[in-house]
Amino acid sequence: MKRLTFLLLLIIFSTLTASAQNDLKKTRWTGIANIPSPMEIVLEFKQDSLMMLSNTNDVLEVMHFSVKEDLLVIKKISGMSPCSEEGASYRFSIKNETLFLVPVTDSCDERLNAFTVEGYRKKTS
Repeated sequence: MKRLTFLLLLIIFSTLTASAQNDLKKTRWTGIANIPSPMEIVLEFKQDSLMMLSNTNDVLEVMHFSVKEDLLVIKKISGMSPCSEEGASYRFSIKNETLFLVPVTDSCDERLNAFTVEGYRKKTS
């Protein structure tokens, strides 16, 4: 019985983790980022990469991302920011088609100040 309960809990946890990652995979979100001045950007989540684009689709930053429950972990691959390749983590939530990011750990002040509290609206096109 203990083994069955353990397996059931493992399956539920795996499903929830995959579900959280799938909430972001292959989605696009638009809003304002302070880089360093306020600028409209698009956050485009692919399979395991996150691109920050200008509103004219210029690539500003490319990052690797992973999700654990409601924790978004990002690591810079390339881009214009002075951030190192050290990882950062943000709590994320999605409410009314808006993505909110709250910093947990990030040693890069520029990235830490870039994301706004207003969130990023889901972009359907």
